[in-house]
Amino acid sequence: MNRIRGIQYLAIVVVMLLSMSRVDAAYTVDCTFGDEGDNIDRGFYVSNYPGTSLDQVGLSHKASSVAGERTITLTARLDTFDGTFLGVASATRTIATSHSLTIFDFGHIPVPAGSRITFKQAVIAGDSSVL
Repeated sequence: MNRIRGIQYLAIVVVMLLSMSRVDAAYTVDCTFGDEGDNIDRGFYVSNYPGTSLDQVGLSHKASSVAGERTITLTARLDTFDGTFLGVASATRTIATSHSLTIFDFGHIPVPAGSRITFKQAVIAGDSSVL
């Protein structure tokens, strides 16, 4: 977890799948769900990214008040939160009041090995009370 900054209480699980080919995937970061978490508007980053592509990112979400369908976007950038745009992925799913995994598919975006990748989430449809 030492690669993640910007989230005081980690209630998300970051599972970045990278590969030289879509067949060979490896986890670069894996943090367990916590009881407390930050709101979805908190960004996070991964430093010294060992891969050369970004395929999928899995994040744990839970509704802080009312369960229901939401569409969430995840934007990836190089170095800083306003750095070079890498891509955006979205997921529409029912978010419950307990943690569950949301997968964002970036579709094998090339990234420089050793780079810092920043991530920012946004709820674009549905109740924004998501942790």
